[in-house]
Amino acid sequence: MDLSKLTLEEKLEALRLLEQKELLSKELILDNQVLNPPQRKFYQSKARIRLFCGGNGSGKSRALLHELVRVHLRKHDYRNVENINRTWFFMPDLKKVEDYLSELKKVCPPSKFPDTDRMGTPNIRRLVWPNKTVTTFYSYEQDSMAAEGSNIDAAFFDEPPPRSVYIATYRGLRSNPDHFIVFGLTPISEPWIYTELYQPAINKEDPSKEVILATTFDNRDNLSEDWIVNFKNSLTEDEQRVRLYGEFAALQGRVFKEFNRRTHVVMQKPWPKDWPVYVCIDPHSRKLSTAVWLGVTKDDELIVLEEASADGIQELGDRINQIEEEREYYVVSRIIDNSGSARDWSGNTAIEILRKNCGLSFRPVSNEEKDVDQGIFKIREALRLKDLPDGRKEPTLYVMDNCRGVIQDFELYGWQESRHPEKYGVKESPKKVNDDYIDPIRYLLMQRPRHRVGGDIISYGSGYTKANRSSSLWNKLTGKK
Repeated sequence: MDLSKLTLEEKLEALRLLEQKELLSKELILDNQVLNPPQRKFYQSKARIRLFCGGNGSGKSRALLHELVRVHLRKHDYRNVENINRTWFFMPDLKKVEDYLSELKKVCPPSKFPDTDRMGTPNIRRLVWPNKTVTTFYSYEQDSMAAEGSNIDAAFFDEPPPRSVYIATYRGLRSNPDHFIVFGLTPISEPWIYTELYQPAINKEDPSKEVILATTFDNRDNLSEDWIVNFKNSLTEDEQRVRLYGEFAALQGRVFKEFNRRTHVVMQKPWPKDWPVYVCIDPHSRKLSTAVWLGVTKDDELIVLEEASADGIQELGDRINQIEEEREYYVVSRIIDNSGSARDWSGNTAIEILRKNCGLSFRPVSNEEKDVDQGIFKIREALRLKDLPDGRKEPTLYVMDNCRGVIQDFELYGWQESRHPEKYGVKESPKKVNDDYIDPIRYLLMQRPRHRVGGDIISYGSGYTKANRSSSLWNKLTGKK
């Protein structure tokens, strides 16, 4: 079109038509959204709890905002959102709200864009949508009590939240049968998400949860190739696995990489009354004291049967008596970390309290049994899959599924990061976190636990005798074939 030949009126009309076309295009912005494959799968999921786990730049925030707009505009194709009127949107810092609003304009039609409300604060705290539904913003810097005391219909978490915030928020969803929770996160922190949400979803243990995995490369249509290359080159190998591929940072540097829930976790079943059980306590004055029960089968498999924890040693002793009375365990050995020989402020030792007040006799572990490197080696050997005569591979150590603390510690117990390895070399030593149940298991395995029947010790041996056990009590106990 030659604009020079148009009259002023014709030019104004052409401008008006262009503006209408542009406005129409903006009004259709939601319908015309092009989602990358993980974003599309996230949107289509009907799970009540959805996790978009992705690397940096994988499109997590866009996936959340796309969901938010469709929920509040009542234009969701895959779930009933008619009763979703109040949503909470959590983020690391409320200063990011302005960034979210800029991104929201790329998803939400202008005529449907919500009004903002600062609620008397420096930051935007609330969105009021045209249909009077409401989104309220919270940050993880706020105390978890900020999430208490209100009922809501859905929650959005951008990046990993502290567990206390998640629990307080989940409580507020109880009144709406259509409630849901969505996460968009690069898993660089909060390992509780891995054990409580990610694993049950990935292992198909909980149909209400679904994990959508995404990488930075899934969103390359919206990223420059130079940025991707430069970002990748700036990261270490472990950082790439987290920040490009969305793997959990908590799993980097795991001590027990051999541990796998599908292999090592078995269903809880009653333990035979004449099969031996070994018990170990790890007492603490500044955190929970813990106890672990380890059973030994006739074929020398080691089964973590039970775990317990308590604030004080007296309380733990009472819990031990309760469990052993209920389970009718045949206990052949009781040991306790040698800190149980130390006197507390009252002048008593944990060993004395257990004996005098609970009727339980424990011996302190020896220095040899406390050897960390040897203890870790024994656990790893017990977790390692071994060849059986019939061609199968199975470990020696199992954990019953009621021992959630043990399972979590096996998954998250990690090595310290070496400082200045180029100067001092790499020395592997475990972090003193996620070890509440690992230490008692180390001590127990350092005992070389053996099978006993009626007080007689059956030779421990190093071989496997599982070739023809399809009808054995062990199979009935665990459901394994």
